Amino acid sequence: MILPSKAVNTLPKQGVFFLLGVSGSGKGTLAKALLQENLIAKHLSMGDLLRQRLTDASLETFLSGEIPIGFSSRVAFLQHAVQSGLLIPDVWTQSIVEHELKQHDYSGLWVFDGYPRSPAAAQHLLSALKAHSIPCLGVIHLELEYAVMQRRLLARGRADDTLEAIANRYQFYCQSVVPTMTFLEQHVPVLKLDATLEPSCWVHDVTAWLSRP
Repeated sequence: MILPSKAVNTLPKQGVFFLLGVSGSGKGTLAKALLQENLIAKHLSMGDLLRQRLTDASLETFLSGEIPIGFSSRVAFLQHAVQSGLLIPDVWTQSIVEHELKQHDYSGLWVFDGYPRSPAAAQHLLSALKAHSIPCLGVIHLELEYAVMQRRLLARGRADDTLEAIANRYQFYCQSVVPTMTFLEQHVPVLKLDATLEPSCWVHDVTAWLSRP
């Protein structure tokens, strides 16, 4: 896909924007397309961060607070929550985000995929970005109906994509992500995309959105 040079030249030099939407809406696909077009420098996925941290032997001591009832450790609960698409305690994700921002250089444009997922996490992230002098460019919401979400997730054939898990993820989305979007709409620019369209359409719309005056 060839983008107009004028649009590319007017992109911000630095900043982050968030990608939110139900599981299977195409957040990772959009981020990959933006990387391929050299429109962003980095794609940061909270899901990938959590899965990476699950292999860290020191993770149990890194996580604070009481061990959730019914689990042998904080790591055991985190693994269950990641696999089931459940809400992870804000204090845990906030600690992981703070650690990530301190460890890496986030110059240029980058995207945060699948985070924040609660109003409290959103408020914390906006404050953390400000403290690190990283501009927040806004949030992109990929909108997708439940029936299409379910069909997509079942088709990809992952072991954790059971009907029960998919239903739990959608319930979580309605109860947590939707209120997060409401909060973010009051603080940063928002772009809503039809998740049933081709990625090339998304890239065009995102480029125009980022290039706004």
